[in-house]
Amino acid sequence: MYRQQTSLPRLPVPPLEQTIWQYLRCVKYLVPPDQFAATRQRAAAFMASAVARRLQTRIRQDASDPAVPNWLSRWRRDEFLRDRRPPGIFASPVFAFTMSPFPRRNDQSARAAAVTHATARFFTDLRAEALPVDYHRGRPLCMDDYRSFLGAVRVPAPGRDVVVSHGRHNAYDAPRHVVVLCGGRIFRMEVLDREGRPIPAPSLGAAFQGIRDVVEPYAKVWIVPASKAKTGEKAEFTLRD
Repeated sequence: MYRQQTSLPRLPVPPLEQTIWQYLRCVKYLVPPDQFAATRQRAAAFMASAVARRLQTRIRQDASDPAVPNWLSRWRRDEFLRDRRPPGIFASPVFAFTMSPFPRRNDQSARAAAVTHATARFFTDLRAEALPVDYHRGRPLCMDDYRSFLGAVRVPAPGRDVVVSHGRHNAYDAPRHVVVLCGGRIFRMEVLDREGRPIPAPSLGAAFQGIRDVVEPYAKVWIVPASKAKTGEKAEFTLRD
């Protein structure tokens, strides 16, 4: 799946004027006319500044450096990890699964088991580097982000968060479990057997149901103060009924 990485074309650096124009083109439809007029004035002042020229020069240097595969990656990751807005809304994808078209699988435990089993199968292909290369309009795409996909977590920290990988995808000691949050309690549940094969969905369904049976009589919710969560500072946890 990574066989095309070394042959990918290098990401071009657009002219500064084009970058500013594209930015204004997007902002125009997001703010009132008076705010857009002020934004356009500031953009023009920035484009004529020495700071803009230095930044553009730095980007071009990175783009021409053979040791830098993609000049945008470092900037993108740094901005992503410094962003203090809720990542589930502004940066990271958040989604929910719809009910299964098969009525017998619409039980919560059975549905969770089916989704988890499918994810485990995907992870085994990812760990074996057996996924096909992604293509767009006949051109191969960069697959590097898959190296931090599954088995990695963003850890809050003051100033800049940290991405920690808990297992190499093609290693024997890659993680074999998922974390289940239910009723304010945290469970570790194995989804791969000792040989690294996905555990069958019915067995996962029984495990999910067992967790529900344990938790539901004592369900509580852990609350983290939002102000502390944003700054990455230590926070006290409150247990509520």
